[in-house]
Amino acid sequence: MRHSSLYASLLFLIPSICLSAPPAGKGNNKTIASAPSFSDPLTSFDTNHWQAADGWANGSPFLNAWSSAALDFSNDGLGVVLSDSPLLGYAYTSGELRTNAFYGYGCYEVEMMPAAVSGVVTAFFTFMGPFDNTQGGNGQHNEIDIEFLGNNTNVVQLNFWTNDDQYINGHETIIDLGFDASLSFNHYAFDWSETGINWYINKELVYSVIGTTNDPTPNVTDGTHKIMMNMWPVDATASGWAGEFTYPMMPILGQFKNVHFTEGNGCTFDTSEPPSPSPTNSLIIANHEITLNSKATQASAAVTVTNSEGEPQQDVLITGQWSGAVNDGDNEKITDQSGDALFYSRRSRTASGRYQFCITGLTKAGYSWPANNSEQQCSEIIIP
Repeated sequence: MRHSSLYASLLFLIPSICLSAPPAGKGNNKTIASAPSFSDPLTSFDTNHWQAADGWANGSPFLNAWSSAALDFSNDGLGVVLSDSPLLGYAYTSGELRTNAFYGYGCYEVEMMPAAVSGVVTAFFTFMGPFDNTQGGNGQHNEIDIEFLGNNTNVVQLNFWTNDDQYINGHETIIDLGFDASLSFNHYAFDWSETGINWYINKELVYSVIGTTNDPTPNVTDGTHKIMMNMWPVDATASGWAGEFTYPMMPILGQFKNVHFTEGNGCTFDTSEPPSPSPTNSLIIANHEITLNSKATQASAAVTVTNSEGEPQQDVLITGQWSGAVNDGDNEKITDQSGDALFYSRRSRTASGRYQFCITGLTKAGYSWPANNSEQQCSEIIIP
């Protein structure tokens, strides 16, 4: 996810996926029109173009409610302020800006300076879903992300979601920047096209992914997206991902400026191939198996995570999903010093059927999970 001597120290943690072009989207067979190209320095609040999240909250894992008062426009651009002002029963208030219109294939650019506070996420992304759905869209969760996790702003996380994805495929990709993003504005961008997504940092190509039949990238036949920026604190369920949040006794600032969308032609400032990744920073599922208790009424899934050299990895957040005879139970665990984590299903009254546990994500700062098809992502036991 970059080249040139300026970025020679960067680590690329997942290989570029260069496969065949994806099929048509799962929604309509027609193209849904994009809003036109635009540029905005974000020095003032253009309500014809933007809307502020105001007077509502997302719920877990967000610890905050949204208020338009948390958005501060100036000659320096947009400041998003996270404070301990209570709102709607939440202890914290922060800001989110989103476009009124929906956008499709093209180049998305921003300059950002994220907050370097553990447990705080600063993000620039596109999004569509049930409550942000363009006319003709399928209303499912689709998203393309550039996210900073405040416990380490020397790295950036890139991600995407396609048609809810059922949380089967993990697309989180961590890039070592070679600099602290919280100390200055830098240029971040992604190019979304029919075949996939390219991400750029300071106009250098850093990561590419091409959609496949089994793992497609978002497609405008399913819907165009809103452009969004926000900053928010995580609760305990996401602390293994972004760090534990403790309010630092003063408001926290994240900054954005110079947003651009260029329709159709994509990002033309770098067409080189991204360098190969560092394999030692890839997470591997070394073991994944299910066993049953003596009465066959409850399953447990043992998971071991290593790097590609077989070294056990501690403090990896594993997410997963139970299905079959039971559809709930433990869905998040953090590995111990041996790289191990143990998940328990809910108890079943039938003592028969199929118990299945699928791993949906492995997350650790500075590491990535390629989620190759060769890895064992699901395991199961069938009881007659």
